[in-house]
Amino acid sequence: MKMLPSAKTHVDVLERFGRYCHRIQLLSRESTPEEKKFLATAGNNFIRSVIGPKSMSARTLHPKPVGPICKIRPIRVLLLHGFRQNATVIRDALKPLVNRMKIYPIEFITLNSPMLYTPGTTPFGDSMVTHPTWSTPNEYLRCWWNASDDGKVYRGWEASVRYVERAWLEKGGWDGVVAFSQGATLASLLSSMPQLSCSHSRFAVLISGFPSRATAHKAQFEKKITEVKTLNIYGVQDAHLGSPEEVKERTLKLASMYEDPEILERGGGHFTPQWWPWDKIEEFILDNAMSVEMSTEGVFMMFLRNL
Repeated sequence: MKMLPSAKTHVDVLERFGRYCHRIQLLSRESTPEEKKFLATAGNNFIRSVIGPKSMSARTLHPKPVGPICKIRPIRVLLLHGFRQNATVIRDALKPLVNRMKIYPIEFITLNSPMLYTPGTTPFGDSMVTHPTWSTPNEYLRCWWNASDDGKVYRGWEASVRYVERAWLEKGGWDGVVAFSQGATLASLLSSMPQLSCSHSRFAVLISGFPSRATAHKAQFEKKITEVKTLNIYGVQDAHLGSPEEVKERTLKLASMYEDPEILERGGGHFTPQWWPWDKIEEFILDNAMSVEMSTEGVFMMFLRNL
């Protein structure tokens, strides 16, 4: 109960200005005339402690993060792993993104494919590229399907689609998807099946993705996928399933299946998370998240986080 007066002061400041105006200078931003007038007369300890002497630089204060730059409704984002990966691998790879976005009401969820990787198969079918590890069995390695040698048959894709659909119903759905490689192909496949509940994601970040080659899927992609915003990312050194030029072409072809796709080039090869453009991915997710005016309860939670 002793904290209530202080909490009320925090809420009053945030409701009045929409931000912690006493931290504006630390972030190299401009204060409004009303904020300057308020700060000149404010006597609250939490405000005065940040403003400090005029000679004190922002660098020496080391303030805590002020909270989200924009306000969004709570959303869920599904993370889809690639070929010969699993939920743990993709979550570890995307940890920088998850950590960057902890200040937002975003829940990141993962799924383990129901299919075990069959040694000797590739994610794309016939390819001049081989990897020694592809012939090594491992019970922890998963895939969304095993492609035939000619790439025209994706064995097990129906089971994967049913699995994701069931997860949507059990978890209450998600707003967007961040998918890598074969997972990006799966995301496009789901988006092309409007009869499924799990096709209703509003946005997708597709990293190192490629279009399906399966004969069974050709009819599904005759029309462009609408109402799904996409950020399609490829690596300039990605030679995982062909030359970098061929891999880029596949990414662009996948992007062309959507209406108004965004395309982004990055450094690095196929699975090189250290080169993934976290700032652009974060910006894309926030741009496609639903904004909302912060409620009094939300303001109070922001205050607690900044204590």
